[in-house]
Amino acid sequence: MFCIPFFVSLSLNFETIALFITFARSKQTIMANKRDIKKIVNSVIFDIVEESYSVQLFNESKAEASNKIIDAAATVQDELLSRISQAKSKADFKSIYADFESKTDELYDQVNKL
Repeated sequence: MFCIPFFVSLSLNFETIALFITFARSKQTIMANKRDIKKIVNSVIFDIVEESYSVQLFNESKAEASNKIIDAAATVQDELLSRISQAKSKADFKSIYADFESKTDELYDQVNKL
């Protein structure tokens, strides 16, 4: 299950996040623009990277594992942003959202296991 963390809302307004979620679940025709979707992806990935660095600060023995998570987060971010730029239809955005949800959940789980 995907849940946008509360701290994402500090840099993005709730309407943008709601539009992205509404669009992804797609019963309405309201669509967030690509720029707003990219901001959401960047914000979530930034939070994952920030949390990984926090783990490194407090426990240096887990630095290698957290570096792997940071590398994976950068790869996910690059992949998602390029797919968002190339997306043309609602079906493209649905698949992007599904991948975004699953991959960020995986990354959050990895950070939480540290």
